[in-house]
Amino acid sequence: MELKGFGLLEGEQRMAPAFSLASGKGKTVKLWDYKQRNSLVIYFIKGDETSFLQQLQTEYPNYRRNETELLVIAAQTPETVASLTENLNLTYPLLADPDYLTHTKYMQLFEPQFQPTQTKDKTVALFIADHYGSVYRYAASHLVGNLPEQSEILNFLEFLGNLCNP
Repeated sequence: MELKGFGLLEGEQRMAPAFSLASGKGKTVKLWDYKQRNSLVIYFIKGDETSFLQQLQTEYPNYRRNETELLVIAAQTPETVASLTENLNLTYPLLADPDYLTHTKYMQLFEPQFQPTQTKDKTVALFIADHYGSVYRYAASHLVGNLPEQSEILNFLEFLGNLCNP
């Protein structure tokens, strides 16, 4: 699957919806924590994709080199997210969204009629935003394995960095 998109290149700009979610490290993480500091790669997952979470841990230094923060938002309770963070020794923020409310807000960026009941059908998604919070690319699927490859995401982040820092 390829990244789809909108943003200045398509003549339409969409801002990342604000959120405030519990992290696996016991803190509250807000979108505002990253505005004007880092580009963001935001994944939405069910939470039971442990091999995917481990793969992202391996890729995390590549995101940081691109001045990008990786956020993974799981449809799990704060307790489950804390357990996953500890058991997998994750250093990137893993956040809890047990009611799919944040997930739904992001899905509505490109499917305005999207309803919370549909979120369980599309359990995984990816969004890439610049350091101002403008979402440029997204992908959604039923399976985490169908999301774009890390190389495609990292290539786009490099392009986005050049676009934002000419």
